[in-house]
Amino acid sequence: MLFAEDWSGTPGTHYRVANSTAGPWTKPTGGNDMFDGHQFYAGRMASNGAQYYAFAWAHRRTPETDNGARTWAGNLISHELVKLNNGNLGVKIPEPVQAYFTKTADLSVKEQDGAVTQSGASYTIDGTASAAGYQFGKIEER
Repeated sequence: MLFAEDWSGTPGTHYRVANSTAGPWTKPTGGNDMFDGHQFYAGRMASNGAQYYAFAWAHRRTPETDNGARTWAGNLISHELVKLNNGNLGVKIPEPVQAYFTKTADLSVKEQDGAVTQSGASYTIDGTASAAGYQFGKIEER
């Protein structure tokens, strides 16, 4: 069962498990009952008969920063649900979505700040001592 909540310190889409639709519904083993963060709100399920998917909208922010005010609309997030070795649920990128994003693009670093390093196509950011980050140039198309 999926449900959305925004009344606690962990808003988002949570799930519960049961052996029948009559319950009892309990948190999964280990207590981790979310497979995404608070941005994945009011998720809904769908299935093609073989795989199960969860979809939700991630709201936008104004201004578009981590501290911006939440606004309506946003970006569609889609996950394929998978059963983990411990029996809990996990997520992965659905194969059709992964297949769509196949074109490679060269990254250009526009700015960098703090403890950051680059080795080939790998970028490492260490924010333990102070703020750190890369800002990449715009990527055109998909």
